[in-house]
Amino acid sequence: MKRSRFSEEQIIAILKEAEAEPVKTVCARHNLSQATYNQWKSKFGGMEVEEAGWPDPGKVGVKKVEFCARKESRTNEAESV
Repeated sequence: MKRSRFSEEQIIAILKEAEAEPVKTVCARHNLSQATYNQWKSKFGGMEVEEAGWPDPGKVGVKKVEFCARKESRTNEAESV
């Protein structure tokens, strides 16, 4: 999968810029198409910078630990066979 040139925080900042200026101007300044802008708006529209990025480790909690433990046990089983 292709990596984006912009982080989620940068995308949200660009969307905020477009609220104050014409979308065409903002897209030209950041060298992106209006189609990309529209995709970002549908995905990130209404988000704040604090909401972007990886989830808070405290909120992920036990589920992530359980998943890692299950993955390790499968790896150990495969090695013993």
